[in-house]
Amino acid sequence: MSEGLLILGGDIVWQGKLQKNKGLLMRGGKIIRFGVSNGKNLTCLRLQDELIIPGLIDIHTHGAGGVDVSKGSIIKFAKFKASEGATACIPTLSLPVDELPQRFKEIKEELSAVEELDFPQIIGFRIEGPFLRHAGGIDKEVLSKGINQEVIDKILNASNNQIRILDISPELPGAIDVIENLSKRGIICSIAHTRATIEQTKKAVDSGARLVTHFYDTFIVSEPPLPGVYPTSLVDYLLIEDRVSVEIIPDKVHVSSILVEKAFRCKGVQRIIFVTDSNPAAGLPRGRYRLQDSTLGGEIEIFDRNSGVYRAGTKELVGSALMPIDCFRNAITLFKRSIEDASQVCSKNPADLLGLNKGELALGRDADIVILDRDSLKVRYTIVAGKVIFSRENF
Repeated sequence: MSEGLLILGGDIVWQGKLQKNKGLLMRGGKIIRFGVSNGKNLTCLRLQDELIIPGLIDIHTHGAGGVDVSKGSIIKFAKFKASEGATACIPTLSLPVDELPQRFKEIKEELSAVEELDFPQIIGFRIEGPFLRHAGGIDKEVLSKGINQEVIDKILNASNNQIRILDISPELPGAIDVIENLSKRGIICSIAHTRATIEQTKKAVDSGARLVTHFYDTFIVSEPPLPGVYPTSLVDYLLIEDRVSVEIIPDKVHVSSILVEKAFRCKGVQRIIFVTDSNPAAGLPRGRYRLQDSTLGGEIEIFDRNSGVYRAGTKELVGSALMPIDCFRNAITLFKRSIEDASQVCSKNPADLLGLNKGELALGRDADIVILDRDSLKVRYTIVAGKVIFSRENF
């Protein structure tokens, strides 16, 4: 029986630098050698001019392939993500507080029946809603008027302490105390859907908030303090606040290329995370859909992956149509970043935020890898823990 996987040929982003692949060896789910051409009990994957990158980590996703993670099959969703380059993901739930325990029970039962991992690792869960001030694209019925630790503890217990990120508006009553408590417990609190002042937001950051949800989107533009005087907004503060990383939905619909460039210049590549924030319809072909088992309701319409998802026949944007590989590809083709930068914002930065042994190809790291066609940057292989879980030939 094969005990390892050896990848020969192609180019590789090794320790953050693009170079020729000298032979990448994996055993036991880890990268154990770089610079090897043969060995015993190995499966060998021989490449030509393909590109080898760290597995893509999607920390903000509401669904894909017609599956809404708040209601549908987590495994079906995850397998679809594998075909688009995800090796780890955080399903993002948007449900009222009283519906979350039942949903976590359903997910636990589905995942407990899995005998062998053949899809991206579910590295935890995220709650976007109900602890938000402004709905944005989320159902207003999900929103709560306040937040307290007792409610949070009930949700954490229901999830078996698997919540990794909590989206929260700092101005909600009780929010600052909750942010401080959760941050001490290693849960990422993300500033989201807010109308908070700069002073309120700074208190949240002082209390431990370290992420900003889909930066620029759902943030309002301040009114000028006086005619002709340029206003200072919350966005300005977050751009120069070195303690927080910012998410960007990189499709040029949610955020313009100028604002993306502004974020790179202010935050630096190390504090930007590209996310799909994918709508359950993401990844489906162009057309109109009425999804079953979805929180969306009504008919939605997709034009292409970089155009977003809309209420059918309207200009109401209800989410992103991006998949993980689109984030990587768009970093290069739309926003003119290097392959190394694209890998950092799609893999290393989310891994570092969450303290994962992933996101970089280096000795001792988890063997989570994506292999791309060099010209099209389309996924050819997705590898999790040294095992090929998707190949184009089998799709």
